[in-house]
Amino acid sequence: MAALAPARGLVGVSRSTGVIPPIISSGKTPGPLAWIAAAFAVTVGVQAIATRAFVTMTGRVGQAVVLELRRRVFGHMQALSVAFHESYTLGPGDLPGRHRTSRRSPRCSRRG
Repeated sequence: MAALAPARGLVGVSRSTGVIPPIISSGKTPGPLAWIAAAFAVTVGVQAIATRAFVTMTGRVGQAVVLELRRRVFGHMQALSVAFHESYTLGPGDLPGRHRTSRRSPRCSRRG
């Protein structure tokens, strides 16, 4: 029993009676467990609000960056000459390139 004396002090066991005091409530006032649960609930609520604000602000900043990049690229592409767009090929997804090759392709030219 002497070896458990420090543990009793940590748990809150009364040394005189050996009974654990009520944890939830002792009458009209809330006990320590109720205060801990309330503090935990408040902490979870604050964390949820902070996480929502972080995700919202991160999304807004990201969308603003993407919008600015799109505007810059569009402005740059508009400033280039038509000859550049006709001569520049991007590969299989190049629309002017596909248009030029489909005009020359024997499958597309049907002779009556």
